[in-house]
Amino acid sequence: MNIRIGNFGATPAVTRPINHNSKASFRASMANSVKDSVTITGSTPSDPKVAEVEEKLAKIKAELANTDFSQMKDSDIFNYIDNIYEREFPNLYGQFALNQDLYIPVSAQRGEQIRELTGIKIEDYKYEKLFIESRNYGTMSKSEIMNDIINRHPGETPAARIAVLDDMCKAGLISMDEYFYLSGDIINNIAKDICKTKGLDFIKDGIWQNPAKFIRENINLDSIELSWSDILDNFKNTDRLAEDELYKLTEKLDEIFMGIV
Repeated sequence: MNIRIGNFGATPAVTRPINHNSKASFRASMANSVKDSVTITGSTPSDPKVAEVEEKLAKIKAELANTDFSQMKDSDIFNYIDNIYEREFPNLYGQFALNQDLYIPVSAQRGEQIRELTGIKIEDYKYEKLFIESRNYGTMSKSEIMNDIINRHPGETPAARIAVLDDMCKAGLISMDEYFYLSGDIINNIAKDICKTKGLDFIKDGIWQNPAKFIRENINLDSIELSWSDILDNFKNTDRLAEDELYKLTEKLDEIFMGIV
């Protein structure tokens, strides 16, 4: 089944002095824990996706335990970890939005490893600055940033598109609320489209309570193609925002995606 749905002041991060002791301690603790299995809470061992995720998480633990970070800047460490997770879990935060139960442990391990090595938590405002510095976005124009982000997440799958939106948020191109509006709209529109083919009602049949789960149970997500032009056109008809807020956001998105769609 193939469904067609329908630098705002980025500031470079300031590098902190490297704490060699904390990074050496991290390597020691990681080395000691590599033999421990990574278990996804509430999962069943027979689920091949769960087993695959757990195996990849253990692999990443082992790789980081054998890496010397002592001479690396925080931004370089961040970039190193980010690349490893993107290698093992392409479009990670797009996948996360579509299947949180499966990918919560992935996000948690990644966040903990970044915190252990840089002292910065994902919820810390410095996290976005570290992300920007790790990709040199502070020296780029908005169009250059967008092109880089899109090149990192090729393809038209929902996971790839939402991963782009997540990077846009971390790069300061859109706010966290705007990310949730846009990613939520993508997921809801796919679910509503499936509802039409099955004769279901998105609201009355309770699909709205967990549209991502409904999608996973009814369609292969990798079979869905989403063009940016259709995503943006559909969003202009969303009922998730007041008219004046929607107008401002769509104007902003038109500017960001100029030359891309």
